[in-house]
Amino acid sequence: MKYQKLVKEVEGVGKLKLSEQENFYRDVLNESSNDLEVMVAATFYLGMAYYYEANYT
Repeated sequence: MKYQKLVKEVEGVGKLKLSEQENFYRDVLNESSNDLEVMVAATFYLGMAYYYEANYT
């Protein structure tokens, strides 16, 4: 996945349940192991999802 596509999908993904968000971001991380920009952004957005859910585990 390219960075621009990830940014476009983040808003829609944010409306999903946390478990579905985790699955999405983990899939992105698995697919984008060679693209550092995408990996950093996906990790950041996953962290934000945990923060908004107040799930710090």
